[in-house]
Amino acid sequence: MTQVKRKEEEIFQSTLERLRKLYKNNHARPGHLVQVGIKPQWIMVMGSLQECGIASNATGILPADNTPPGSLAITKIQRMVNQPLFEVAATGIQSDNLLE
Repeated sequence: MTQVKRKEEEIFQSTLERLRKLYKNNHARPGHLVQVGIKPQWIMVMGSLQECGIASNATGILPADNTPPGSLAITKIQRMVNQPLFEVAATGIQSDNLLE
């Protein structure tokens, strides 16, 4: 399992570095995290400069109280609001938590 995770980290990290270069080469600046939406089976992220993205996740169907599995991470994610998007992405790449 560790070997698979390491390979995924390499792919995500190289993608993040490619995005950094694209921003730099195009004289663009990345925004800051404005909003995170955690829904059944997907997560939405919005940035301050009209960036947006969605990704599927493995949280499955929410229980009756709408609290996603691993919801303790929600507090940590809330603290990421207003952080630079590249920092948020780097934190997520290094995390073992699927919500991050």
